Amino acid sequence: MSSSYDWSLVAASNATSDSAINWAEGQAPSTVNGSARQMMARNAELLGDIGGALTAGGTADALTVTANSGFTAYANGQVLALKIATDNTGAATLNVNGIGAKAIRKMLSSGESALGGGELQATGIYILMYQSALNAAAGAWLLLNPTMDLSAYVT
Repeated sequence: MSSSYDWSLVAASNATSDSAINWAEGQAPSTVNGSARQMMARNAELLGDIGGALTAGGTADALTVTANSGFTAYANGQVLALKIATDNTGAATLNVNGIGAKAIRKMLSSGESALGGGELQATGIYILMYQSALNAAAGAWLLLNPTMDLSAYVT
């Protein structure tokens, strides 16, 4: 299934980049309305994925989610905003659309690291971005807004 992640920044490349949308030059007038409506649906899918409306399932450290965007492979720059049901207790993974579990990583001053526990809190909304270079190039979801324990810094 296509998604907005299949679209190109090069406008001329988008004539057939999405199997449900026909923007080919000289397209039949009867396809214009359907293509425009499908493009609106793709935008709504993306907004649903990044707007915090997704709720993660699975377990505390093995999360799952079905994105509104129907991507079937991970690609750099895919972004999701998830509501978490349970605090994580250690290293965690995320499996999106049944593609396969990938580690969730965080950035420290020393570089990327596995989650240690407590970075994901129940009812919190967290933003994750997929990057293939993370986790020794195995690919991972980078947690962009981990919950931080600031008790060591507060006196």
